[in-house]
This record gives sequence, structure tokens and C-alpha cells, in this order.
Amino acid sequence: MSHRIISTLTLLIPLGFSMSGCHSTNSHALIRGVFRETTSPAATGSFSPRVTPMKDGSALLTWLEPENDRTAALRYSFWRGGDWSSPGTITAAQPFSRHPSESPGVIVLSRTNLIAYWSQKPPNEKIPTHEVDVYFSVSTDRGVHWTSPTLANHAGTGEESSYPSAAPVDERHAALIWLDGANWTKQKRVALMSRTVHSDGSTTEATVIDPDTCTCCPTSLVQSGSGLVAAYRGHTPENVRDISLLRNVDGRWSQPHVAHADNWHFAGCPVNGPHLDADRKRTVIVWFTGAQDQPAVNLAFSIDGGANFSGPIRVDEGNAIGRAQRRSYQDVRLSCFGSNAFQERPVFWRAPSTTTA
Repeated sequence: MSHRIISTLTLLIPLGFSMSGCHSTNSHALIRGVFRETTSPAATGSFSPRVTPMKDGSALLTWLEPENDRTAALRYSFWRGGDWSSPGTITAAQPFSRHPSESPGVIVLSRTNLIAYWSQKPPNEKIPTHEVDVYFSVSTDRGVHWTSPTLANHAGTGEESSYPSAAPVDERHAALIWLDGANWTKQKRVALMSRTVHSDGSTTEATVIDPDTCTCCPTSLVQSGSGLVAAYRGHTPENVRDISLLRNVDGRWSQPHVAHADNWHFAGCPVNGPHLDADRKRTVIVWFTGAQDQPAVNLAFSIDGGANFSGPIRVDEGNAIGRAQRRSYQDVRLSCFGSNAFQERPVFWRAPSTTTA
């Protein structure tokens, strides 16, 4: 898929809206923006961009910069005062995953504490396997220095562990989730795993929070006003692959529940995961479904920390192929590379001012 096509599918959802119409039967307004290009600090040929909002109103851009056919460098730049800082490097000479659905990310714990996370092949693999691992790195000085890459999943399984997401718990701790294929050979199951990463680079033990998920759809994790919310594509023995949700309140994960019963039966993995965004009171989820052979991108809102969501609102214009993204940062909404620039096509939600019973 070309970068231009990806950019037109990006969904940007700022959370500065009224929730008065979330359960209304009124029609809902979608406002379509126009493309805007901003010169990229990344070298030509770079890929897998991601934008992270900072607590001080700036933004952090990360991307992969290829070094050869196998390895790349994970680089970053800050957007401040209408311009990009000189690019820095988180880690280099690593065999990063280059799949467009597996972009590395950085989360902001505080003004100084950052955690980067990504997927890659084993660095010193001598015999090719299917193994992909999840790594993270920590900075305590706003990205000037980073720790050596640390493995998040169990090594040496020969299987794929990938599609990580992370969210801050507080200024010194972050939650990390990922899809783990360690039991694929024996059980043909991929599990959703979680562990806490501390700002000093230490971690808690990894735990299984859903033993059966869709095998290769990206995950999403946010901190709401009521705790952590995780979204991912679930899986049943009947190959129903609807979007599942988990909540972590007071340090305990809930049982999985379906965000909306699309009842999408699909024999393979669509590589099409959900995305979440949240502020203190509101949470939004966007996802793709192909149920009843009617491909659609849907949007839903929650005002109780992700415990319950409104009915889905279709936001695509037909012939959707999904891979929807969210960008809540309201001053720099940058989606993906195109001609060494970033392009955007915002689609905003605006709730109606009145409701009906």
C-alpha cells in the first residue's frame, strides 16, 4: 500500500467535543479537512512514522531510517515553535520489523521520562525462523540518552511476538501489551500479554490477559480517567474476529468483552486492528469490520472510562479497507510520509448540540 493511500485513510479524532449527542438518534456531522504538508526531518526512504503528543504542548515524531536491507535506526525529532529539532537516535543497527502495521512508538511519562517500544527480528539470528520479538528502551533525560534495548517477551520461541502498544500509568511506570505467539506451534493460539515497565528499565513479570486473540492485528492501549483501556481484535473457536476490550482498574485486568458485536466471521487474520484515544472523561475507539461482506470503519464513544461505548457510527465513504488511526494532538496532526513530507486528511467528530429522548 502506498504512503499516499495510507494517509487518506488516517482518522484524526480530537477529544475537544461535547458528549451530549453520544446516545442521540440525531444525525452526526463529520467535517473533512484538506491536505497540509510539513517538511519532514527524516531522511528520504524513511518509513513507519508515529507522532506522540508531549505534556508541554510539543510533539515527538519517531521513524525508522534504513541502514541496509536488514537493519535500520529508530530516530526521533521534537516539534516545538513550528519547527523540528535536529534528529536524534534511540537505537541503531537493529533488524526492525518493516511491516506498515508495526510502527515503533514512544510514550511520555513525564517531562523527562520516555519509553520507546518496537518489534524486530532477533539481532544475532543465525538460522532464519519466524521469531519476532518486542523490545523497549528508556530515557530519563528527555531523549538525550537511551538504555540498551531490553527484550519484553520470552526469547527463543521461534514464533512471532509483535504489535506492541504502551500507555503511561504514572510519571515512573508504563503498561506494555503485545501479541505473543509462544504457544502457536502447540495450541495454534496467540495470547495478549501485559507487563509494567519502570522508568529505570526494570519490569514486572509478563502476564496473559487474553489467551486467544486474532493473530496479527495491531493492539491499542490508552490511559483513561478510570484506568487503562486495551483494544485488540479478539478470536473465537468459530473464527469470529470482533474487537475486544480490557480495562485495568486498581492494577487488575478485567475479563475481555466485545466493543460491538459485528459478528465478523473471517478465516484468516485481516491485519486490521482498532485504535483508542482518551482524556480524563472520554474515550473513543475506531475500528474496521468486514461483517456481512460490508467493509466499514466505525467509531464509538465512552463517557465511563471505556466500560461502555455508544453504538457505532460509520465514518468511511464506502469501499473501506481500514487501518484507521487516531491523532488527538490538535496543533500538529501529522499522519505519514509522502515525498519526504507529512500529509493529513483530518476527519473530525462533532456531536450535535441537542439530543432527543
